Amino acid sequence: MKGLALVALLLFVPSALASAKPDDDLPAQVTWPALVELIRKRSPRLRAVTTRAHAAQTEVAVALRIPNPIVSYLGYGRVSGTSQAINGSQHQIEVEQEIPVWGQRRARREAARAGVALAEQNAAKLQNDLFVQARLAFVSLLTGQAQHAHLRAARQRMSELRLLVEGRVKTGLLGAFDLQRILLEEKRFQNSEARARVRVERLAGELALIVDAPSWLPEALGDLSVSEPSKQSEQTLDAPEVRVAQAEDHASRLNVELIGRERLPALTLTAGAYVTTVGDSTSLLGGVAMPIPSFDTGKAVEERARRESAAASAMRASVEAESNALRHVAERERASLAAAYSSFAQGTPEQLQALRTMAEQSYRAGTMTINVLLETLRAEIEVQLETLDALQELLIADVRERALSGRVTEP
Repeated sequence: MKGLALVALLLFVPSALASAKPDDDLPAQVTWPALVELIRKRSPRLRAVTTRAHAAQTEVAVALRIPNPIVSYLGYGRVSGTSQAINGSQHQIEVEQEIPVWGQRRARREAARAGVALAEQNAAKLQNDLFVQARLAFVSLLTGQAQHAHLRAARQRMSELRLLVEGRVKTGLLGAFDLQRILLEEKRFQNSEARARVRVERLAGELALIVDAPSWLPEALGDLSVSEPSKQSEQTLDAPEVRVAQAEDHASRLNVELIGRERLPALTLTAGAYVTTVGDSTSLLGGVAMPIPSFDTGKAVEERARRESAAASAMRASVEAESNALRHVAERERASLAAAYSSFAQGTPEQLQALRTMAEQSYRAGTMTINVLLETLRAEIEVQLETLDALQELLIADVRERALSGRVTEP
């Protein structure tokens, strides 16, 4: 029976694994806008960040709480002595309620709202960081796919050239050296193509992890071009880091006001009844209690809050200045890379095509050796890969500039 159970288990497990395909609903090809939507729907990190921001919103309701009333009872009964001291039994019932009358609730509400805004800005910054990570992987995947395609085409040309050389060696027009030389070069291109394919799979895997689909290997679809950035006045105000610093500064200022309000003692109102059984009398009682700030005046706490607020203001000014400087650096870098790429790429494909055609024709005519031909073909693929490297640098610079203005999710 145990043997039959083991066989049944072995038969069941592969079928269960085959039917469990959690990534079947994901597309084989993905554009950047589609990837953004997938991240928003599936990313565990994004869900965690959003949940934390939603949890912070409850702080406003918490800040508006009023302490619960306190009900107390005291009973008196005579144990010894004369009846003049305690007539029968006496009962005292009191209700105490603390009342914040100096604007504490309003200050708590405003401070809580500022805390919620700070939590939301922190969440927005974490979301922006996640989308920056995804876009960097996406543009790297785009250029990696193009590099892999160039290497695959080069390897195919090597295979075609090998067939030509093999035919000529068989007819005695060429020696074995040419064949061995082309075979060695073909192996080199096969290795380069395989390594490029591994890099593409790694970059696709980075996107898959972001959307919580480890077995998904998407193909990135998009233009290998960079659009001109939109000019915005006061663009630094859109930087996520700046918005966080501004929210923290605002929250620290309101915290100082709240602590100043909390230094004012809250009033405690007391109301109740006093009942005596002998004599059958009932009295009402009432009172007001207020702590005297003699030992703990709250001054040290307020001073600490003021210093923290001053530090937050200084940090805000620093972050705004740094963000502005980084934006100018990113703009210069992007402009320089765009100019360098445009100068290098302009007319290069046509030149490479003409150079390869002349080299192949010369080799077929017998006026060029195999080494010169292979050097020409290798130079062609190196220039193509170098062009894509320059384009990738430009795309990465574009992503960094977008990240500084919170525009990383835009197409």
